This record gives sequence, C-alpha cells and structure tokens, in this order.
Amino acid sequence: PLVIVGRVLLLPFRAALEKVVAFTDGFLTSISESLSVEDWRNRMDQEILWLHGGGDTNEVDEVLASIHEFGTTMVDDVMVPRGDVVGISVDATVEEARVLAKEEGFSRYPVYRDSMDNVVGVLHVLDLLHANPKDTIKGLARDPLITNATKSVERLLSEFQGSYNQLAVVADEFGGIAGIATVEDLLEELVGEIHDETDNKENPVRRVEAGVYIVEATARVDELNESLGLNLPEGEYDTLGGLVLERLERIPRIGERLQEDEVGIEVAAAEPNRIHTIRLTVRKETAKRHDG
Repeated sequence: PLVIVGRVLLLPFRAALEKVVAFTDGFLTSISESLSVEDWRNRMDQEILWLHGGGDTNEVDEVLASIHEFGTTMVDDVMVPRGDVVGISVDATVEEARVLAKEEGFSRYPVYRDSMDNVVGVLHVLDLLHANPKDTIKGLARDPLITNATKSVERLLSEFQGSYNQLAVVADEFGGIAGIATVEDLLEELVGEIHDETDNKENPVRRVEAGVYIVEATARVDELNESLGLNLPEGEYDTLGGLVLERLERIPRIGERLQEDEVGIEVAAAEPNRIHTIRLTVRKETAKRHDG
C-alpha cells in the first residue's frame, strides 16, 4: 500500500522529472565521462526508480520536495550573481585565457567586450587546447544564451536543451548582466551537488613556506582562524576578500597590503572588479605554533 501511495503522490511530477532526465541523457553524451558525472547519473536513475515505487519513504519525500521546488524556482534563485562571475575580454589571447582557466578552475567563461555588461560570447576551456597561444579568443567564443532572472529554471532547462548551450547570461532590466546560470546550477536544484568537469577540489589555503600562505579570497574568515590559529577580525563580511574590501573600501590592486594584528595581508591576484587570491604572512611565533 505504501508503494501505491508513493506512486500516486509522485504522479503529477512524473512528466517534469522525466523531462529533466531526457535532457540529461543528451547532455551526458556531449561531455567526457567522469566518476562525478557517473555518480550523478546513478542518482538520476534512482529517482526514476522512486517514480515507479522503489526507495524508502524518506527518500521519496526528498525527491517529491525537490521536484516541487524545481517547478517553482526562478533563475534568480540559482544564478551566480554578477559580482562572483569570472569573465574574460574578447581581446585576451589564448595563452591568457589558459592562465585564467588554470587559476579559476571553471570550464566556461562569459566573453565580454569593454565591460561585463556587454557579453558577446561564451568560452569553453576545451576549445583552448589546440588553439594558437598568440591568437585572441574571439574566434573561439560561442554565441551566448540570454535569459532573465524571473524565468523558471524548468523553462530555462528547456532552452538549454534547444540551444545546446550550457551557460546562460542573465540580463538585468538596464541592459547589463545580473549574473550567469549553468546547466549544473539548475540540475543541482533537483539532484544535489554535482561536479563540473574542471571543478577545483583543492584546499583554499596553500602553504608556500613557514608562515606564508596563498589563500582564496572566498575562504571564510572563521575557518581560517580555526585552521591556521589566527585571530582575524570577524564582521558583517564572511570571507577574507570581504575583510580586505571593508578595510580598503574599494577593490585593491595587486600588491596592495594591510596589517591585521599578527597577519600581513597582500593582494596576490585580482581583476578590476574582483579579488582572487591573497597572500597571508603570519608572525613567526604564530606560524611556529601552527606549523609545529
């Protein structure tokens, strides 16, 4: 009886989920196989099994909730906001694009002309592999898919399928961009976190030498304090980059420095609109306690 009830409850959502699964079958054949994608696909298979009455009641409840939310979620809820978007100029060389891709670890980047409000294409890192390092990326950029923040993620997923794009530029009401949304962002709403084929799995903190660390600007201050034995101040910001921005009240240039108690902070990599990595130099006494 419980299985029959589960089937009845899930019936209204069956078409929506099977539509997503049909899309992902085509999506998966267009990218290289990897363990993370295979694990994700297994999860999709399990959800289809649940549609036909398999799985325990807790799992069925989770699927039911995620499918229902998927149908009512807007692009604004899942997109990467403009401030966190890493783009690349259409005039950049292939070699410059390779360096950026290595630093950032994403597989696709919006390509802009003059500013991020004028996105003219999307660059896939696989297209850089056999390109001439001295050429610009202009000829490699693919036409962007433009969408808006109030569109449903279900509708955007259909547009992804029809256009064979996997990254959409989310336009704002002023003609600029509000952010980006990817196939991965949308599917994670339904099946949980999956991994991009170039996801960076490295620790956000890299020890260079005793007392010296290169840290991602997105690293959380509280976690840095705990892991490195520091006493960096915590405020309305969450991240190390947020701390720097609050102190300087602007986006700093590479090489700019400030001091917080026993920690020297230097901007190691940045763009005009974003800090990427920060070099921390910890006072010898603190470093000895942490490094042992």
